[in-house]
Amino acid sequence: MTLNGIPLHPLIVHGAVVFVPLTLVFAALLFLRRIRRTMTYMAGAAGVLGFIFVAVAHNTGEQLQEALPSNRAIIQHAELATTIMPLTFAVGFLLTVLAILELPAPVAVVKVRTRIQSYRVVLPLVRVVALLLAVVSVVQIVLLGDSGAAAVWFNVVR
Repeated sequence: MTLNGIPLHPLIVHGAVVFVPLTLVFAALLFLRRIRRTMTYMAGAAGVLGFIFVAVAHNTGEQLQEALPSNRAIIQHAELATTIMPLTFAVGFLLTVLAILELPAPVAVVKVRTRIQSYRVVLPLVRVVALLLAVVSVVQIVLLGDSGAAAVWFNVVR
């Protein structure tokens, strides 16, 4: 797929490069109690957008790979790309669940939530898991971006 003759993949990839690290920032801010509710909504939205951009970038990357002559750098980049989809999906899913749980609820539901001890344990645990997965996602995006840039620019720069 192209836009005015430019392959969509290098354009779409920039959305993932923005939203995956932004998800990490919002996930880290979930540990600040004063802004937790707002950051939960922001983290959920960024997580979903990050996953959408990663999914579209993955799809356009496969199309671009088919259109280009095969070489080792492109194959390595494609292999690295296989792990980013499940990672960003997991982060987006967990942060969306947290955002849904932060939605205003009737007083009776809030009282039940506060009485359930597991609710007090599970939510912080989900926040920690989401943060760790977001860190891994950012590391993977950096490695993936580096391998993609190397695949494109290695022979041009040398």
